[in-house]
Amino acid sequence: MPSPTSSSSAVPMRMSGLRNIDALLGDTRWANTTLSYSFPEVGASWSTSVFGGYGPVSGDGEPWRSAFEPLSGPGAGDDRASFVSALRQWANVADLTFVQVADTATSVGDIRAAYTAPEFQSTTTVAWAYYPGDAPAAGDVWFSLEHVSATDDWTPGSFAFLTVMHELGHALGLKHPFEAAGAAGVTLPQAYDSQTYTIMSYAAGPGDNNTSFSYFPTTPMVLDMTAIQYVYGANTSYHPGDDVYTFNDASTYHQTIWDAGGNDTLDYWGDYPATIDLRAGAGSTLGVPVFVVSHYGARMFEVSNVWIAEGAYIENASGGQADDVLIGNDGANVLDGGAGDDTLDGAGGVDTAAYAGRRASFTLTPTATGFMTHDAQAEGTDQLANIERLQFADVLLAIDLLPDQHAGQALELLGLLAPQLIQSPAAVGTVLARFDAGLSLQDVSQLALDLGLVRSIAGADSNAALAAMAFRNVMGIAPDGAAVDGLVAYLDGHLASYSQAEFLAVAAALEVNQAHIGLVGLQQTGVAYLLDL
Repeated sequence: MPSPTSSSSAVPMRMSGLRNIDALLGDTRWANTTLSYSFPEVGASWSTSVFGGYGPVSGDGEPWRSAFEPLSGPGAGDDRASFVSALRQWANVADLTFVQVADTATSVGDIRAAYTAPEFQSTTTVAWAYYPGDAPAAGDVWFSLEHVSATDDWTPGSFAFLTVMHELGHALGLKHPFEAAGAAGVTLPQAYDSQTYTIMSYAAGPGDNNTSFSYFPTTPMVLDMTAIQYVYGANTSYHPGDDVYTFNDASTYHQTIWDAGGNDTLDYWGDYPATIDLRAGAGSTLGVPVFVVSHYGARMFEVSNVWIAEGAYIENASGGQADDVLIGNDGANVLDGGAGDDTLDGAGGVDTAAYAGRRASFTLTPTATGFMTHDAQAEGTDQLANIERLQFADVLLAIDLLPDQHAGQALELLGLLAPQLIQSPAAVGTVLARFDAGLSLQDVSQLALDLGLVRSIAGADSNAALAAMAFRNVMGIAPDGAAVDGLVAYLDGHLASYSQAEFLAVAAALEVNQAHIGLVGLQQTGVAYLLDL
């Protein structure tokens, strides 16, 4: 436990070699991840050392100035509660635990916070903090009585609250992104020197310190989270379950989401046209727009106001009442555009566009990039790209029906084994689930052999039985003896060396099999399936 004349242990910062991280790292970090904090009162004890302390009482060190005041407590303008809230924003993200302790003559917090006057009575210095270190002043945070730190409430979205989070970033070992300080001596590219990427910046518009925001960030932002997690590790206990992050038009947002796990949804209820981007490190525009504001108070341009941290994974998204753009990530996303004419891009993975209406009320039209869905009632016209599945109130449709896509391969294999099962949503769903799990056409063929499904369909598990089954189901006529003999020759190794699973995979992918099951026609309409539970 630190005292007024000592500190907890600090260690040199280890650089990552990545510019976007190292540009935010100072020289030192705390050795431990459990840190204490305290609020010194009038008459509190302070180090008088000139080496890492505040110098003699007769000097001009922060606690000796006549302007010194404790942070305000419970009641109007409760800055202590706001300070704890700002600490919590960092603890939500990183593997850090903050514990309040009493500020006494023998024991104080690693981080101490109070008001004072800035050196030389500067009206431009809002607040300042000391980096971690083996010095009594290390970790201390000071707020100027000459600025908004003292005159404005520390409410989220205000510059004052941003200031608190910024100074705590310094107290934890982060530096300004525009200063070539720290062991690496690197800065951020100017395009990222903005508080919408890192609250350690001074700028709203990238690289422009004369700009501000109509609503300031309320959390550490994407680059801050990446840096602080590199230094102290990630908080893997924060939101580990299935969470729904709800946004509406009644509040303004400027934040980054960190989520430790589960199957999560970003849900927007509002009338502004929204862009929802589920990719890690990407920004969305939700609800009341947030603008960069010039030095003269003029709105300059809108910024993304809800971001997803690197390493966080949000699976699903729902749009609002206007024309929205929904972009998935590389996982299995469910994208619901809601009302309006929306654009849904699933990006990677197996993605689902969800609709509240029944299939019969929609028209489905193939386009150059995917499909267009149209509902003359509530859900408008949507443009779909990289969407594999459609979810209606009464049916699930697979539309990833090209020969090398999951549903296309599932139908190819069913066409080879039992074409009539293509009309069974349960059968399609069972086979499709195996492809969605990452199995190849040959893998699923081998699974069908291992489970005895092929034997039950072919009547036997001999090479001749498999060849006859394939010929009958693909050609739609009784097996031709010579043709079957030729296929058996491949299986027996006379002409090639095909295993039974390889033979089934090759036969399933034949164009004649695709034509037999009408794969091209199904690509226009989709095929019904049930989830395999």
